[in-house]
Amino acid sequence: MGDFFFNKKKFPDLKMVQDIVRGAGLRLALTINPFVSVDSKTFKEGVKEGLFVMERNSSNEKNIPALTWFKDVPVAALLDITNNKTVAWLKSKLSSLIDQDASEAVFFLDTGNTFHIPHFFTFTEPLPNPDLYKDHFIKHCMDVVKVIGVSGASSKRPKAPAFVWMTPLESSWSSLQSIIPNVLNLGVIGYPFINPGPIGGRPANQSHIPDLELFTRWWQLATFLPQLHFLTPPAAYRKEGIAPIAKKLKDIKDKIVNPLLLKYAGEAMEKSLPLIRPMWMLNPLDDLCQTIQDQFMIGDRILVAPVLEHGQTKRAVYLPSTPEGPGVWKRGTDGTYFEGGQWLNNSHVPLDEVLYFERKAEHVRPGHM
Repeated sequence: MGDFFFNKKKFPDLKMVQDIVRGAGLRLALTINPFVSVDSKTFKEGVKEGLFVMERNSSNEKNIPALTWFKDVPVAALLDITNNKTVAWLKSKLSSLIDQDASEAVFFLDTGNTFHIPHFFTFTEPLPNPDLYKDHFIKHCMDVVKVIGVSGASSKRPKAPAFVWMTPLESSWSSLQSIIPNVLNLGVIGYPFINPGPIGGRPANQSHIPDLELFTRWWQLATFLPQLHFLTPPAAYRKEGIAPIAKKLKDIKDKIVNPLLLKYAGEAMEKSLPLIRPMWMLNPLDDLCQTIQDQFMIGDRILVAPVLEHGQTKRAVYLPSTPEGPGVWKRGTDGTYFEGGQWLNNSHVPLDEVLYFERKAEHVRPGHM
């Protein structure tokens, strides 16, 4: 960790890798972070040049880095992002990376959390709040490379359209239930582009895959969010017959969700309006819209009511009225029209379906456009 170059033995022809990725209609995404393992080649260089956050009371002559840990690396140094020399070194490494090996790559910045900063440390320039470290690192990286996402929200929103990635969740139903409130909260406070984490979550045993029902319901929810993120490939459930579900979700994503997300992305960047909105933004005067936490809107057009409970095949859905009138809603699964301002109790939702409703103009009824 921390070398900022490719292992030529493992990646002898990176151009071929990029060609394969491009041919699949994808982009090569690389993860970088500000931590440097003591086992990496960069560590010796960093100590010699004084690039790291130092031990408190350490002299410049000794260059003793303050050590910490990050993920599966038990001992690592942290780049001193307040040091101009370190910033120049980092930008040089990133420039060389994209000029020589990864010209088409986009980058995800995993900055860690405040608790990853060493306990007894000294920056070249004091930071009034250690949490500001993330802001500095993100800014300097975005000066050089294309950033597709950053880990977690910070005091400064990353330059759009970079996505804020939520902390990966464990593979559980309670984790699934936490996604909607967290996404809505981040959207309201100014983070419209959000990656909710890998579909199905991270199993406690990495040799296992998430439960099929949990994976499916998670995928259904994520289909209506700005970014799909897979760690477990859907092909892992091929024998369980997931292909028809995958096709249905792909159709919804391509034909219904993505056009709306593109439409509202402009508003998000110009006005900081959320892409994914709480129902009270549609009708602030409806008290029920203030309390429901398992439904959400895409802009002001689509209402989504996913299943978030184990074994559940029925759920209640609230269709809000609108400021213009009672509201008209068309159910996406079968095209049935409903008047707003009412509950639809015991709505049937088999495992291969997800409930969503398209908001129509007040005068529209079945048979009208």
